[in-house]
Amino acid sequence: MISCPFPGSFCINGITLMKLTIYAIIAGEDDLETISIIFEVFRLYGHNMSCDAFDRFRGEDSRFKETLARDVRGMLQLFQVAHLGTPSEDIMDEALSFTRNHLESLDGHNASSAIAPHLFKHIQNALYIPRYGNIEVLVAREYISYYEQDESHNEIILKFAKLNFNFCQFLCIQEIETLTRWWKDLDLASKLPHIRDRVVECHFMSLGAYFEQQYSLGRIIVAKITMIVVVVDDTYDAYFYEKVTHHVTLSIYRDNYKVVMEEFMNTHGHVPRQILLRCLSFARIFDVFYKEGDGYSDPKGKIERYMNSLYVHPIPLSG
Repeated sequence: MISCPFPGSFCINGITLMKLTIYAIIAGEDDLETISIIFEVFRLYGHNMSCDAFDRFRGEDSRFKETLARDVRGMLQLFQVAHLGTPSEDIMDEALSFTRNHLESLDGHNASSAIAPHLFKHIQNALYIPRYGNIEVLVAREYISYYEQDESHNEIILKFAKLNFNFCQFLCIQEIETLTRWWKDLDLASKLPHIRDRVVECHFMSLGAYFEQQYSLGRIIVAKITMIVVVVDDTYDAYFYEKVTHHVTLSIYRDNYKVVMEEFMNTHGHVPRQILLRCLSFARIFDVFYKEGDGYSDPKGKIERYMNSLYVHPIPLSG
């Protein structure tokens, strides 16, 4: 028995009990989708499951086996979890490139006809904005539509998912009403005619950090702060505007996401995990808003459809 690098973890010859548990779970498992899901679950809960688990899917040339392309669901799951890599994990970058190339080859070729339409749509959505570049509520909304069309879906789980989403939607509408009253009471629009009215967009951004239902107050506070920042930003833009600003912002986000992900799995306690979780969640809003230019300043197209799906259209419970 020696000292363990992870406080509170039991070690045998320097190997933590958690690592031994992971090894036992994946031993003999050769299904790509299953391994990817296990990897995702452990990483999301802050356990640094080694990406060496994917070595079993690489050939003698250290490249991912081309035969994996036949497993479309497995490729899609690997594509999603490849975004949970850290700066030093080159294999995750290789997995991302490998899966993206093969999944994109399905997009626009006759091969897509061999895939169920709802799965093909799910792949298209993932390629446009991956799960971990999207915000949780949008991921949930899209997945409910996908799951409903899957032949293996469970009716009870599906109905509860719909009810839960519709309740969240109702709660969000109440929060927007609170924010609208507060904004009108401030009456800044009459004093600063150059500022934008972005109540709904600011609430939408707050969902990036606090998507859980119980954090209603957190969403309202974040939305209010964001609205004040917008006032300052609009005042600044009235005098100076640089078109590349949002591209620079997006680049910084992408460069640092892996670093935050690495710290998220660091159990030394440098930064509380709940704080890092909010950072990871809030950061994902940048990909949503700036995927196609400045979606915040001009929320038409995709952003408008996102907000309609979250705030306007409830999910029918049947049919």
